Formats: sequence, C-alpha cells, structure tokens
Amino acid sequence: APGRARRRRPGGRRRLAALAIFVALLELVARLATRTAPNGMPSVLGYPLLPFRPTEALIRGWQASTVGSSYVVPDAELGWCVGASGVSKNDDGSVLYTSNAQGLRAPADRVYAEQPPAGRVRVLTVGDSFTHCDDVTEGDTWQEALEAARPDLEVVNLGVPGYGTDQAFLRWRRDGGRFQAQLVLLGIWPENICRNLNLIRYYLVPTEGFAVKPRLVADGGALRLVNSPTLGR
Repeated sequence: APGRARRRRPGGRRRLAALAIFVALLELVARLATRTAPNGMPSVLGYPLLPFRPTEALIRGWQASTVGSSYVVPDAELGWCVGASGVSKNDDGSVLYTSNAQGLRAPADRVYAEQPPAGRVRVLTVGDSFTHCDDVTEGDTWQEALEAARPDLEVVNLGVPGYGTDQAFLRWRRDGGRFQAQLVLLGIWPENICRNLNLIRYYLVPTEGFAVKPRLVADGGALRLVNSPTLGR
C-alpha cells in the first residue's frame, strides 16, 4: 500500500552476511599465504607482490645480511664468486659446501697444482648451479663421480651458483687459465639466456637478492663488456 515501508527480504540480509564472511575468509587466506621472502619483499604462495621496486633501506639491509658469507662473496669483476677457504652450512649447522684456498668448490685441503698430474687429463668445468652442484653435499658432485669413474681424469669445479653464461666465461678467462686444463666443459641451462640479459638479480628473480652482475653486449660483430666493475655496494 502507498506510504507503507517496504520490508527487507530476509534473503538479502543473508546474502550480505555471506558476502561479508566470504571477504573475511579471503582476507584470512591472503594473510596466511603471504610470506616475507629472504630479500625482505612480500610474496603470496611464492609469487612476489607488486610493486617490484624495493626501497633503498631494504637493499641496504639485504647487503648487510650477506657481509658475513665466506662461501659466495661479492666480486667486483664478476658480481659474485666462490670465495677462498669458505664454508656454507645448512640450517642445522652441518656443512653443505666448502671451498679451497684457490676459490674452487673442493675439500679445504685439496689444492690443484699449476700443471695436471702426470698421466691424467685435467678437465675444467665452468657454469652455473648445475655445474657447481647446488644442494649436493661434498663427495656427491658429478665432478667427483666422474673422477671416481675415470681415474685418468682430474676434474676441477669452477661453477658458481646463479651464474649466467657471461659470468662463467668471464670467470674462465680470469681464473681458468692458471690451471692448464686440457679440456674445458661449459655447463649451460636454458634460463642462462635470461641471466645473460640481466644486470640486477632481483629483476630476474624477485624473491631473491639484489646482487649486480656484468653483461656482454653485441657491438659491431664483437662482444663488449658492460658494468664491470659492477656497481658499488
């Protein structure tokens, strides 16, 4: 009847309450699924949240957290590299990687002579984490397995976690020549193409750190090195 107030339908209130509960549940799930990545940036189920641009304070904080590392260390020419006589440990304190005094992944007491041992072929391996053998403990790298299978070989591990092909080449050119290897193996993984185009690790993998690397660019039929030495800390 005219002038009579309309009654709200009970169904409308129920739908509104259901919507409020649904939104609250979404908020709860989002909060539970959101984590802080090791570099300090938020991520949901492993995916970084926009915007991707970190603050200077966050970058400085990450840099400060890496100062104590003795295994992977900053390198002005290569961005980062395996340090001399370094140790990397698991969360439980057990040793994961060791490097020798020459900055190679090897037992601390193993030192490679300038010339290969008599009767053995020295193989130099350069590349990324697959060459370095990330997450594999000492004694279980494929280099050591190859030596065990072929006693006539001496296999040297110059791999470095996170390297692009450009960094692997630059490390071989700087550090590899002194080992007088008869054979050099370059490990390549398809993602190295992206790494070769990248200068700042964060913009390639936003859940990781802010390490800076050099890059090779095509210039008149040759390769020109840029950003080496790398940007200062």
